[in-house]
This record gives sequence, structure tokens and C-alpha cells, in this order.
Amino acid sequence: NRKWIEGMMNEGYAGAQQIAGGVFCTLGWKINREQSVSDDVWQEIVDVYLRDRKNLNIREWFEAKNPYAFQSIAERLLEASRKEYWKPDADTLREIAVAYAESVVRHGHREAGELNEKLEVFLERVMTAPAPDPQTAQAMQTLLEQYHQKSAAEQAEPKVNEQNPAAAAQAAPAEAVSKPVTGEKLEPVASPKHPVRTLWWAAGGLFLILLVYGFVRRKGSM
Repeated sequence: NRKWIEGMMNEGYAGAQQIAGGVFCTLGWKINREQSVSDDVWQEIVDVYLRDRKNLNIREWFEAKNPYAFQSIAERLLEASRKEYWKPDADTLREIAVAYAESVVRHGHREAGELNEKLEVFLERVMTAPAPDPQTAQAMQTLLEQYHQKSAAEQAEPKVNEQNPAAAAQAAPAEAVSKPVTGEKLEPVASPKHPVRTLWWAAGGLFLILLVYGFVRRKGSM
């Protein structure tokens, strides 16, 4: 639905996330009710979001607003093929694999440190499969090497365990940990007296004085 997609594009990051969520749910429906999603639906996802059949410049939009949403879409398409819920032709599968690998090379995995080993093996198999020509084969090999280098770099990055305070302290900048916090000493400030309450006390005191004065005069006259 072109209007729906345009509406999502107007929402920026959140809209991209919503589109990716729709593809995620498509795979969920296929897993739970296999007859609910036909091959045409998967092909439509490829044509619209990877090939930009509606001429929305959607690949550029994903790249600018939320590249991980696009990466998620490509990943779900690969998973649908890996789990044999969909059987695209070799060229389409290679195109999806290239789109996914390029996204990872540019931005890293959307869930760094939590690689799907089965998907990794499947991706390797797709990208090393016989290509239609030597140039494509060389390009695929180069991209795959870049992909592995990115994955290795991500795995080598130190991960801070939120449940390990010592590790978190080591990962924090030294000045942030050791720098003392200074500030001016604040003197206690007396809360201001309520003006209405003050008037009531004054009126009550005046009434008490007049009452005593009247009593004394009356007693003196007796």
C-alpha cells in the first residue's frame, strides 16, 4: 500500500521500525500458519523494500533514518528462505544476501554480539554459491571478506556487563569515576510566614488584651 508506506516514511525512525515489524510478523504468521503467507507476499516485500518498485527512494530513506530496520527486513527474508518457508530463485536470494551483508559492513549487526550461527552459515553458503559471471563471484567474495572482518571486529569489542560493577567501572572514563563532586554549601532557609495566619494571630492577641482590660475595669468599678 503506497499511501501506508508514505505515511510510515513521514514518521522517520519509528516508521521504519514499524515496516520492519510488519515483515517480522509476516514470518511469524508463516511459521504458525503456513498457508497464511504465499510466495507472492515474500516477493512483494523484495520488490517494494529492496528493489523500490514504487519509486519511493526507500533504500535511501532506510539508510538515512533507520538502517537497522532495513537490515532486519533483509534478515527475515533470509530466514524465511533458510527455514524453507519460501524458495526464491538464486538471483533473488543472492540479492538479499548482498543487501544484508552490505548493511552489516556499513553499520554493524543490529544486535552485535548475538550472532545467529545458523543464519551465518546460510549466508556463507549463499554468497559462495556459483555466480553467473566471474565479476559477480569476485564482488561476492570481497563483500564476504568485509563482512567477516566487521563481524570479527564486533566480537573483539569489550562488552560491559551491567551486572558486574567492576567491569562497568573499568569501562567508564577515569575522570568520570575519580573526579570529586564539588559545590557551594547551602544554608537552611527559613520558610516564610503565611500572611493570613499572621493576621489571625494578631487579631486573637488583640481580642485577648481587650477582654482582660474589660474584665479589670469591671472589677475595679465594683
